[in-house]
Amino acid sequence: MTSRHTFVLVHGAWHGGWCWTEVARILEAEGCRVLAPTLTGMGERAGDLTRTTGLSDHIADIESLLIGEELRNVVLVLHSYAGMIGRAIEDRCPERLTAVVYIEAVVPQDGQALLELIPPAARERFLAAAKEGGDGWRIPPPDPVQLGIGDPEMAETLSRRFTDQPFKAFTDEVRLSTSRFAGPRMYLYASDRQPQPYQSFIERFRTDEAWRVKALQGGHEMMITNAGGLAGCLLEFTNDLDNEEPVMRLERDIEFDDQVGAYFGKTRTMTPEDMLGRVFRFNELPHSDVAFIDAVVPGHNRVLMGALGGGTSDENLSSQVAQAENYHIDFIRAAPGNGAALHSHDSEETFVCLTGRWKVTWGDEGENSVELGYLDGICCPSGVMRAFENIAGEEALMMSILGGKEPGHVVWANSIRGKLAAAKA
Repeated sequence: MTSRHTFVLVHGAWHGGWCWTEVARILEAEGCRVLAPTLTGMGERAGDLTRTTGLSDHIADIESLLIGEELRNVVLVLHSYAGMIGRAIEDRCPERLTAVVYIEAVVPQDGQALLELIPPAARERFLAAAKEGGDGWRIPPPDPVQLGIGDPEMAETLSRRFTDQPFKAFTDEVRLSTSRFAGPRMYLYASDRQPQPYQSFIERFRTDEAWRVKALQGGHEMMITNAGGLAGCLLEFTNDLDNEEPVMRLERDIEFDDQVGAYFGKTRTMTPEDMLGRVFRFNELPHSDVAFIDAVVPGHNRVLMGALGGGTSDENLSSQVAQAENYHIDFIRAAPGNGAALHSHDSEETFVCLTGRWKVTWGDEGENSVELGYLDGICCPSGVMRAFENIAGEEALMMSILGGKEPGHVVWANSIRGKLAAAKA
């Protein structure tokens, strides 16, 4: 199976891009594109570490990578400290991301620093290490045993490869604004780590439908100790993305109130001009009596009025408001006995009767039907042949709501093929 996803793997404190070597190999063998950058002042870039190296440098590392490499459809994977970076990238580059995975990571809110988000004992240990062995601005690497590494050979390898962590990166506060990232997130934690220092994040995201929470063996260094399991988990997650409609969740400046049991937050930033540009006026709608190919066939004459959205690729009509994000609205006016021929779209379509009476039929031969009166409606699934006809004694009006960002092209029923050919002759 060839994956269409690009993985950007971001290491945590004291590590470098080297820690993802085996995970990257497995993902690449499955057809993925994988990038595992090393953050400024760490790993093979340890010579660049200075007193001023901090969180903003590391955010810039990843943002520059996404933009410079023109990456899209990215699955951003973040380990431990890199969760601080991930939230900022969600904020700055949401259009480049398809999903985000946090592995035993901190997940901050606006204005928080890493030292606020870890257990007090760990915070005191880092403060002491910076003061005693890092001149107050570096944190020397911990003993790999503290990270759950029991194998002496592996512990020796990690000790040799770990480099100092910039202390400023732990004290810098992340600054977040209004993110438009609405894709899925996964939080992975080590099932064999007790006590679990990330328990607060685990509990927080278990009740959030936009997150998947999953346990995996391998401890905090699971990308090294269980590379196969981690790569398999990432592939399973992205395979699910390919086969499911994503849950739409607009991430804004929000917080969860544990006492009330609900989210609270602020609105998206919209100027009066932005909102007024989304108003449509019925009497001013663009209209066409040949918006679709069947409109020239007797019995299918009708006028289509475009209100919102881009419509289908076959629709010869512009809407008054083009910037609707997830659906399209048309109004249809037809004389008695007229309406659309049997056709289907790549998305759902809902019909609502506004005046008169309409008959909606479905099936390859239009063998099923229902009549709609004032404000009655029906939702036709994607791929199902549907048609509609004004069955009132006078001109009638109906509204069509077509779902999805890209409703796709129109597929006509075979039964209309001859009539369309004759009309075009």
